[in-house]
Amino acid sequence: MALKILLVDDETVFRTCIREMKFWENGEFVLSGEAGSGDEALAVLAEREIDLVLMDVSMPGKNGIVLSEIISRKYPGTAIIAMSSYDDYDYVREILKNGAYDYILKSRLSEEFLVLTLKNIATRLKGRSSWEIKAELRRQTREWIFGEGVNPFTSDNSRKAAVIIRIKDMDRTAMLDDGGLLEGVAKAAEAARLEGVKSLACLRKPDCIVLLTRFYGVISEAEIRNKLECVMALIQDSVRRIFHLRLDITRCPLFFNDNSLKSYLLHKLEEAGPERESEASLSLTIGQHKRLLAVAVEHDAASAAQLIEEIYGGIPADHAGLCIMVTKELLELIEKISVEYEIELDFLPREFMLFQYARVKSREALVSSVSGLYRNVLREISEKEEKKRGYSAMVRNAIAYQKEHYKSPISLRMIADGIGVSSSYLSRIFHDETGQTVTDYLNTIRLEEAKRLIRDGVPLKEVVSRCGFRNYGYFLKVFKEYVGKTPKEYLAKQ
Repeated sequence: MALKILLVDDETVFRTCIREMKFWENGEFVLSGEAGSGDEALAVLAEREIDLVLMDVSMPGKNGIVLSEIISRKYPGTAIIAMSSYDDYDYVREILKNGAYDYILKSRLSEEFLVLTLKNIATRLKGRSSWEIKAELRRQTREWIFGEGVNPFTSDNSRKAAVIIRIKDMDRTAMLDDGGLLEGVAKAAEAARLEGVKSLACLRKPDCIVLLTRFYGVISEAEIRNKLECVMALIQDSVRRIFHLRLDITRCPLFFNDNSLKSYLLHKLEEAGPERESEASLSLTIGQHKRLLAVAVEHDAASAAQLIEEIYGGIPADHAGLCIMVTKELLELIEKISVEYEIELDFLPREFMLFQYARVKSREALVSSVSGLYRNVLREISEKEEKKRGYSAMVRNAIAYQKEHYKSPISLRMIADGIGVSSSYLSRIFHDETGQTVTDYLNTIRLEEAKRLIRDGVPLKEVVSRCGFRNYGYFLKVFKEYVGKTPKEYLAKQ
């Protein structure tokens, strides 16, 4: 991944000189922003992900020493290269003390020398994990929250939200026996983030993690809560997959004042037997999963789409996290089905793209998109299976017509007219290829749907109307004839 660089210098001519160097064209380094002062640089850092700041030392206002001290405190993962026209040891000492990786004299600066310096720093940065990079900021934050330390976010223009995370169903003894587990969960929590959101996980041993989440940009409280739900959903999914654990999460109210947030956190942490908000179900239920698999095995595109609509309909409108995780599981399931039947999917959003995909769509558009994907895949599978059985295009079209219209009263003539052939020709060829009459095949489709509805507890009279049967008596007769049991006997067996 290219190293993202911010150039800070009050001299426009010098910035132009750096910007026009040819090495930027190679793509190994990206000039992500420019600033003419310390304040402009901090504004860019607050809005963008920057890996390295290439900055002048002698600037009006916040000079390089002041700026490097702020960067080292607020953005400990950001590397610094200082540049100056003067070989002043006092400057060098202060800049290096604030964590600068190198100090370059402008009079000696060449494109080759700058590239070499950038490559050396890139190599050093690659050896550091995100957890290690944030170690100093994490220490300062712990001292501020749990001790008498100074707030490291004093000049940070972000809104903050905090949650308290505990591992569910795990007693204190087990936690003490496995000291690395809490840190592992904290790393997973810190790694879960969205664009414009930064998280910092502070351990409070033996059993607690305080996750401080910072939101950048002018956003409403409703948007903060929405994004926080997405981050929490991502954390819970990650911890469940990696550690096979569930979490208890206590969300703190939103405060405009950092000290108020700190006071509330300490209050909740010191409460005896704090009331915890248990993790909501962040996945499809076992029943929903089984039903989806059943309709997939039957290649029933219409029933799959209907079931997906029911699943999304059961998600509260304000629970963005649950909506995203259900979307994730639905897409994972259809991907597995597609792999099994060798169906190629053009696009499936993953990880961050998945969260953006689910967040930017309205609930109606999301339901339409996911159900449409299931419908297309299952139809393609059905067509492939029918081709394997050697059915002609005409018979495949007749089957597709029946599957699409079985809920309505349809006849052989209607099917033949629908696919553009004569009814007598269709009847003969259909029986020759499938071994069944058109009516028998249609009844089979209707009865498979009827069995599914019966298993779901739908009243029998409603089953009759939803499956296209003429009347209740005819339905009972056909059901007994094809299934060998009455509907009630079938349900009891299930």
